[in-house]
Amino acid sequence: MEVSRLKYLCYRCYICGRLLTRREIQKRWEASENGGLQDASICPCGSKRLAPSNATLREELTLPRVWVLWATDVVWPWVKGKFA
Repeated sequence: MEVSRLKYLCYRCYICGRLLTRREIQKRWEASENGGLQDASICPCGSKRLAPSNATLREELTLPRVWVLWATDVVWPWVKGKFA
C-alpha cells in the first residue's frame, strides 16, 4: 500500500483558488525531486501555498481528475477491504 505524505484528498491554491488533488501534488513533487521541474511551485499559477479543502459538487461532477481521485483513493480501497 502506498503511503502518502498528504493528509487530505483535496487542496486549494491560496492565489487562484484552483482545486488540486493529492495525486496531482504528489506527481508534481516527484517531478521536482527527479529534476524535471526547475521551480518549486505546486499550483500551475506558480503558488507554493495550499490549504485543505473539499471539492464542490460542480467540481466533483465535471473534473475527471476528481473522478480518478475518488476511484483510486476512496472506492477501490473500500472495495478491497470489503471483499478481500
